[in-house]
Amino acid sequence: MSGSDSSIDYSQPLDAQNYLIERLDKQQKYHSDASGKAKSYLMYFRVSEIVLAALIPVLTLLLKNCPWMAFVIALVGASVAILAGLLAFGNYQQLSVTHRNTSELLKTEKFKFLTQCDGYCDADFDQAKGDIDKQRLCKLVKKVESILSAEHSNWTKIKQQQAKKGK
Repeated sequence: MSGSDSSIDYSQPLDAQNYLIERLDKQQKYHSDASGKAKSYLMYFRVSEIVLAALIPVLTLLLKNCPWMAFVIALVGASVAILAGLLAFGNYQQLSVTHRNTSELLKTEKFKFLTQCDGYCDADFDQAKGDIDKQRLCKLVKKVESILSAEHSNWTKIKQQQAKKGK
């Protein structure tokens, strides 16, 4: 996620609105889209695997009448094995759940911040430390960056597991 399409002046501190737009909203959308994409791959591979596996017994009934059917059955069986391997190697289910969780955590923090509740209300901040809105934004940034850092660590772990499976 680069900020190259942004009109934000990064030489100045970000205010709450710009942080929400340039960081939180973009990350939430990225994780929502990534979850949807991983889920689509998962469903496509799973349905294909089930349909092809179910075809094998049906095709064996045609084996007596069509001598070349053994070749078709072998191709279908190999396709099922390839799909199973792609599913295992891709970790699509885990990626879908992880990205969805991150997206929902970011959305929750945004709404708590915007409604100023559950840790973001005025009573949660020290009046003596100055600007409450700045304290509120700092808390949001810390929480959002913590969520993203944890997600990145989890993603790295998933990719390392994929690399081990590929060996």
